[in-house]
Amino acid sequence: MKYALIRLIISLITMCFYDCCGYFYQIHCKRKEVSPGVFQFVIGLGDYHDKNHPSNATQREYFEGLLKRFSPSSIKVIVEDLSSVNSDGRLMCCNYAIKSYGGVLGNLADTVRRMNVDVDNVEYRYCRVASLGPLLMNVHKKVDMPRSSSVIMLRDVRDEIVREIKKVNAYNDGTYLNTLYKEVIVSVERALGQLELGKYEYNPVTDYFKTVSKKKYVQELEKLCVFDSPLLDMHMMHSIARSQDKKIIFVVAGGSHVEKVCNYLTHMGYENVAIAGDNAAVYSLLKNTLGSGQQIKKAVVRPEPVDLKVLDVFINTAY
Repeated sequence: MKYALIRLIISLITMCFYDCCGYFYQIHCKRKEVSPGVFQFVIGLGDYHDKNHPSNATQREYFEGLLKRFSPSSIKVIVEDLSSVNSDGRLMCCNYAIKSYGGVLGNLADTVRRMNVDVDNVEYRYCRVASLGPLLMNVHKKVDMPRSSSVIMLRDVRDEIVREIKKVNAYNDGTYLNTLYKEVIVSVERALGQLELGKYEYNPVTDYFKTVSKKKYVQELEKLCVFDSPLLDMHMMHSIARSQDKKIIFVVAGGSHVEKVCNYLTHMGYENVAIAGDNAAVYSLLKNTLGSGQQIKKAVVRPEPVDLKVLDVFINTAY
């Protein structure tokens, strides 16, 4: 039972963090009146991390075609894309880059840039994924096996987090968002302090995990992977706040990020126009079924791909 649960946790972390390409399973459309009779629309597309799903190709083709229907200057795309250059010009860590192709998010930011569309790639966890990804994929093997995990230092991982905290701290986007930024910074800084990465900052990532007991190994991997995820949400909110001249903003990210952003937008006066797809939790565990690996496998519920053509109806009506 214990090892079945561990396998489940590893698979969930790996899909949600390392294998960052998948199909869209939810759509959120929100709008706000920015001047009398003029509305700005925010369309959130939440992806499920399964790059081998057959819907990936058709959904990606549709989305790229959708962008071409608008004047490039009238739209903006906000995305988390590890396989493209981010908005700060970063793409790799210690000569290691993430190659994530085949899904709806893979290399999306660079593709949108080639269309001359304004894009913010808010992803920044290049050191994290390059160093922890191999450990997650080889969790039952020797901790010092992956080369990138042995080369990337803890200070590299810590520095990229601290850099993002400083960026969010410098944002000035009004009372509501500024208060939200401060709350997130306090939460992330507290979690970062509890990890005590500073003790090992001049050691490779593998050295840090050699000090962790086998019982806590997966737990510590998970914690270091996701504890600062709210910073991505704050970058997305800042991008939206600074894009009031755009008619449509597309937020293309993991489903949980899209749902959080849309919730924050509600507090900023945006109203729901349409919601499509599976907006419940992506994963649900069946009651009392943690007894075997087979039962665990059955308990993982994959949402159905959403039909992006529902956006045709929405856009034709809105415009």
